[in-house]
This record gives sequence, C-alpha cells and structure tokens, in this order.
Amino acid sequence: MHAQAVFYIPTGRSEDLHLAFRRVAGVPLYLRGILTLASSGMTDFVLIAPAQYRRQIQRAWQKILRRMPQLKLCTIWLDGHRWEEKHFHELEQVTAPHFLWMGTNTLFTPAWVNDCVLPLLAKRKDYIASPQYPMPWAILRAQDLKPMHEVASQVHENLLDHILPVIVSQGFSAKVFTGGREDCFPLYHRADISRGEDFLCEYIRKSATGWTARNINKRISLPISKLLTRLHIRPNTITVVNMLIGLASGIGTGGMTNTSLLIGAILFQTASIIDGCDGEVAKLTFRTSKFGQYIDTLADNSALFSFLIGLVIHQYRVYGSASAIGWGAPLLIGLVCLLGTMIHYLYHHSNSASLVAFEKQFIDSMSRDKHPYIVWFVQHAKYLIKKDFFSMFFLALAIFNVLPLALVFATLAVWIGFILIFYLRIEGRTHA
Repeated sequence: MHAQAVFYIPTGRSEDLHLAFRRVAGVPLYLRGILTLASSGMTDFVLIAPAQYRRQIQRAWQKILRRMPQLKLCTIWLDGHRWEEKHFHELEQVTAPHFLWMGTNTLFTPAWVNDCVLPLLAKRKDYIASPQYPMPWAILRAQDLKPMHEVASQVHENLLDHILPVIVSQGFSAKVFTGGREDCFPLYHRADISRGEDFLCEYIRKSATGWTARNINKRISLPISKLLTRLHIRPNTITVVNMLIGLASGIGTGGMTNTSLLIGAILFQTASIIDGCDGEVAKLTFRTSKFGQYIDTLADNSALFSFLIGLVIHQYRVYGSASAIGWGAPLLIGLVCLLGTMIHYLYHHSNSASLVAFEKQFIDSMSRDKHPYIVWFVQHAKYLIKKDFFSMFFLALAIFNVLPLALVFATLAVWIGFILIFYLRIEGRTHA
C-alpha cells in the first residue's frame, strides 16, 4: 500500500474530536476528505484515529466498501490520543514518497484536489498551506517522518494538532503555499457545520452550466438537497418522485383550458428543479452510480415526452387532428433522433450514462479548426435545449397563455440541434 493521503482526527480539543464524528451533508466529517479524494481517483488512504472509536469507524468504512470496493484504508489507532514513535514507523510502511497530510475537520472541493493537491504531489516537493494554527493541510515526504517525530517529542502534549505549526516555526524544509484557500473550509465549532454545508452547496452551484441553472434552479434545489441529506433520503428515491411529477405535467398540458396548461407547465418546471436534487444529493453524499445515471436519464426523458405529448393532445382536442399531427409528429420524431444520437455516442465513447456527459465530452471538446462558426453556434446554443432553460421558457409561455407555441419552438430547436450534431459526428468520424 502506498497511500497518497494521510488524515488525522484532531484531538487537541474535545470539541474538535466530537465535531469529526458529526455528519456534514449526510456524511461523517472524518470521512468526507477521504471520499472527496476518492472522487478524484485516489484509492489508498491512511486514517489516524483514537482507538476508542475503532468499532464506529470500522462499521462506517464497511458500508463505504459496499459501494466503493476499490478503496483501501489503513487505520493507525492512537491510545490516549498521543502520538508515539511506533506510530511513525507504521506510517512509514504505508505512505507514498509524497503524501497529503490533513486534519479531517477541513472541507474541500474536487476542484481544489485537481488544481492544487495533485499538481503539488506531482512536483514532489514539500508544501504547507499556512503558518497559522490550526494547520489545514501539508504535502510531506515519507523521509521526513523521522524528523517529524523529533519535533513531536518537543511539542506540548505531543498532539498531532500542534506538530505542523512547530515544523513551520523551526524552519522545516516545507515551503509555504498560499493558494487555493478559497476551496478549503476548516470547521472549528458545531455552528460551522451549517456553513460548511453551504460551502459545499455553493461549489455545486458555481459548477453548474447555464445562467438559468446557476442563478434560478440551483438556488431553489440546493436548500432542498441540503435538507434531504439530513433526512438520509437516497438519490434514486428523489429520481422516482421527480419522474412522477414529470409524468403528471403531461396530464396537465393535455387539458383543454389555459389553467390546465399552466398547471402542467408549473409541474414541469418543478420537475426541472427536483431533477437537480437527485444529482446534488448524490454528489454531497458520494452516492453517484451508473444505475442512478440510467434512471435519472429515464426520468428526464419521460418527463419531457409526457409534457410534449400532453401538448400534442391539447392541440388535437382544441384545434383538430391536422394541427396536432403537423407539429406533434415532427417534434417527437426529431426528439427521438436527437436523443438517440446522444445515447449512441455515450454508449460507444463514454463510461457515463448521463446526458450531461455528452455535453462535456462531445460538445465542449469540439475543435473550431474546420467548422468554427458551426461549432461556435452549437457550443452557445446548447443552453437553449437544456431542461432548466426550456422548462422556464415553457412556464413563461403558459403564463402569457401562448404555451401551444412551444410546439413550434421545440420542433425547430430539436431538428436544428439534431442536424448539426449529426453532421459534426459524421465529420469527426471522417477525419478520425
């Protein structure tokens, strides 16, 4: 085992120790750092913990292994919270040449791992985040564990919490690193738990693509997701509820009155907001899975088809069969073609079952060298066919009693999108 990350549960204050075992967004704080690094590809970890919590930690880790069997954890148990020479010897046997040293009571984002930790580990140099106590994190060398023990023997009470500040003050070989602090959030008091959850939610919000998602939908869905994590609601349960709301929107739009159309549009917008909750809860609780991606895609598309079929039924009941067939048939056929093209690409070129992966892996990666204007148009117009945008657009049309116009806009958008994406895929194959 060559662990690239060593986490210790702080024991300097009783509040720090109790805080480590509190749940933050549904996950014990002492496990959040490990699972965040695991989401960035790390698999081997060391956890330094008080022996009195052995059974509780082992039970929690067994649950994690059922979902992530590739992870490995070496636990070093401390008796009496003190750091002794034998513990350094244990650590030397399991760490990589360079490793991250961090207290469990600090939250951080995957972006911080990818932009800060992994590059620093690759440089194979020592870095420490800040000379101020308490120390959030450090990049250390395995060969420096012996000098660390000598420092530890001089530190009052010989606690891990006090070692790194002394290392800095004594001119240890580490360089002070001042970047990346905005992506770390240390927790010192119980009141920080709620602020820590807000920190994680804000990262998810800022990572969302599209103005509507970032500034409207996420501001509504994330507080709901934060509550759902505290209630231990599973992401797949949220997806099923979202699917039922989406199907109900089609019943509303299938009515003959403007009120029924408005109800259908409100339900469809609600489904769009709740659609973000399952993914947010999955990210906050580290419960993402391929099965969850499949049923999320199924829920999204079933809600969309239900809503549009309801509009076609409304068109038929109000204006007659010719109008319904004239707009409904091209729309549904085009939608099947567009989704089929996207799913075909994911099946052959991606390990993900989420349509969001199509945007990231195909649309955002397209080169502008050969068809710069087409690629520019596709990369900017993609937001018009994202659910968070057109659900809000449909709701606006319903409020102004012109929702049937959605059939016209949707048909044009679907066919333009399908033709351009299909053309770019053919061009990509030709020049591959």
